[in-house]
Amino acid sequence: MKKYTASFLVFLILVAGMPVARAQENTIAIENALISILRQVVALLLEQLQILQTQLAQELQKRQEIASEQPKKEELRPLSSQPIAFLSCFFTVKPGRESFASAQRIARGTGTVVHPEGYILTTRHLVDPGWAVAAYPNDANFKDFKDLSDNYAFQSCEVSSPDTETLPTREEIKFSNPKLPAAQARYNAVLHFLPPQRDVSAKEFNNLDFSILKINERINCAPGTTSCDLPNAYPHIAAQQEAPDVQTAVNVVSFGYPIEQIGGFGRSELEGIVGTLTKYFGGDELFYNKPLSFEWTADNARPGFSGSPILFENRIIGVELGASRDNPQTNYALGMPAIAEILNAHGLGNVLP
Repeated sequence: MKKYTASFLVFLILVAGMPVARAQENTIAIENALISILRQVVALLLEQLQILQTQLAQELQKRQEIASEQPKKEELRPLSSQPIAFLSCFFTVKPGRESFASAQRIARGTGTVVHPEGYILTTRHLVDPGWAVAAYPNDANFKDFKDLSDNYAFQSCEVSSPDTETLPTREEIKFSNPKLPAAQARYNAVLHFLPPQRDVSAKEFNNLDFSILKINERINCAPGTTSCDLPNAYPHIAAQQEAPDVQTAVNVVSFGYPIEQIGGFGRSELEGIVGTLTKYFGGDELFYNKPLSFEWTADNARPGFSGSPILFENRIIGVELGASRDNPQTNYALGMPAIAEILNAHGLGNVLP
């Protein structure tokens, strides 16, 4: 390009120095020379344009190849309501405590089937009242757990869930919040795992309010018939083991049975609440500078939702622990990254596929 520019300048200088008469005589030659130079300039520009087009095409192809290698985001489909379980957990009187207690007590709460083999994620305090008394010493909601801890031993939980296939959408919850009644209990589940106080601080141990149950038999069926056979796979909801960004997880939803009580009659109706993840809390040892639990806000939160799954993009990101005493719209949950880390550390990573 510089070569042609210089030639053009030389040409202009020569032309400027010619006598007028001679310039007139050579008008055709001048025009031809000018056209020749312009043609060369245009040819050079076209050549450069072709090079740019080739480079752009190569860059576009490269980006398309990178995009095709990345996993496509799953299309969100309606989730089944069947993995969200209404748990009726039975405690029998301890030997030697018969004079202090009745024969049996029942604690009720929410859990979620997280694996097709029937593993259920729920809170620890539902099945381990002794831990609850130590972890929540000043919480009035756990005043009955002392008696349960002193006089009773956990046996198992009956598992029931709604027959309705799909859960309400976020918009449906906001508009009408339909209630889904749980059917008669179908399964029995036994305790599979409780996090031990190993490699964690006392504070972190008191925050690890989760347990894993395992379905072991069918109930309320005709003995000796195929109706008592366990299914090959259970409907379940997958867990997300990485903590979502607070700026991203603005549309979270939770489903549970808004009752958690010992004794009496439980109202087994599944309800939804919608909210927004607001911030994470870390620990002081194993979970130092790592997400242990998180806070989220929900306008329609109700007491008794602990154990309910917190869902973001149809995956479980945490387990509800309870609402703030000062503001019931502020809720706290144990994060899935912490649950996954504890399970992996004890060889149970397969529980969260």
